[in-house]
Amino acid sequence: ATPAQTPRNTRSHRSKRDKKLLPTNTPDRPGDYREITVVSQNIRGAQAEKGIDGTWDFDKIEELAFLMEERDIDVLLLQETWIPDDFVREINGKLMIHHGHPEKSSAKGGVAILLSEYARSAWTAAGMHIIKPGDMVEGNKAARLLGIRLNFRCGKHTQNLTILNVYAPHSGYALEKRESFYEKLQHVVELEKTDKRMVIIGGDLNASIGTRAESPEAQNLIGPNGINHKNESGNIVVDMMLQSNLMAPMSFFEHARYDTWQSFGNNRKLYQNDYWLAQVEVSLIIIFEPPVLRCVPYA
Repeated sequence: ATPAQTPRNTRSHRSKRDKKLLPTNTPDRPGDYREITVVSQNIRGAQAEKGIDGTWDFDKIEELAFLMEERDIDVLLLQETWIPDDFVREINGKLMIHHGHPEKSSAKGGVAILLSEYARSAWTAAGMHIIKPGDMVEGNKAARLLGIRLNFRCGKHTQNLTILNVYAPHSGYALEKRESFYEKLQHVVELEKTDKRMVIIGGDLNASIGTRAESPEAQNLIGPNGINHKNESGNIVVDMMLQSNLMAPMSFFEHARYDTWQSFGNNRKLYQNDYWLAQVEVSLIIIFEPPVLRCVPYA
């Protein structure tokens, strides 16, 4: 999948609508909130090379780390890194948490999360917990799910957030395998909710859920905006949304464009396969701007 657009510096380009939504600091509540910028991107390979010392060099990841600093991004979700192994390492001042299959193989997968210093402190406050359930698709070695917990101090309170980075199997996989993947993802979501954590899912879902018109049964969860196309995998995702009370907030706002992938066929048709999903009950202000998520935790 390719991004709909390059994320801009959202903190210096707030719309009038955004400013109305943001809580206001007062003398009684100084610094109760801090905006958190989260971006998701399928990078189709990190172009990593193994050095003579056995460690990996990450040219593309280094560039993305610089971009995080330039664009004031706190959390960067990456899909299809094509890098093996699980590891945590610092790259250009950002912390990279990676989940990949132990062996470099033809099963191209791999998911990573990069954290700013602020997000890293929130991850540390949450116990540096990493969610990586293992094989999500039977018979496929690609790593497809990586999650972290973040605890943010908001005034006198703490907001406990779980972010799940997803790279779902595409429509070339059997329906049973795609259904099994989302059942496992839903199980993780429910476990985190049981622990009274607010859950946000971001990434390449390899599904098209369409708009409210295609899913009238989920009219409170899917808005009127987006690409009017829903496929078989989209039906699976919508079922999960209904069962776990997850919404697609980006669909409730108008954006310049919604496509995140273009087919390789003759028609070069545009599709939306990348989404943000969040709990309806999430007590955060969430502003979605493709492909950017901005959260403002507050007490």
